[in-house]
Amino acid sequence: MDLLLKDGDLVPGTDGLPVPVEGREELLQRALIRLCARRGGFAPYPGLGSRLYRAGAAGEAELRALCEEALAGLPLRLTALTVDRQAGGVWLGLTLEDGEEPAETRLLVTL
Repeated sequence: MDLLLKDGDLVPGTDGLPVPVEGREELLQRALIRLCARRGGFAPYPGLGSRLYRAGAAGEAELRALCEEALAGLPLRLTALTVDRQAGGVWLGLTLEDGEEPAETRLLVTL
């Protein structure tokens, strides 16, 4: 079990305590944490995170490979990726599958 995060902060419940998250929602949250965290930035687990922040002008195939690298070890499959380049960053649209229905999310990677 984990605690629900939104925009990097803990989400408080009606009682003011952090909201627990488990199951599929926890798995998807773990995936987003791995995609957002910089690989090598957490000393106890240097393999945690992604290298997306260094992607620069990477093409869609390289971005997909970086996402898959970050998600390795999770029971998820990246089934679709869309790339929308904007000034200062790249919006990635990801479709992840865990054997149930697909989950879609968007992630802004600042460069």
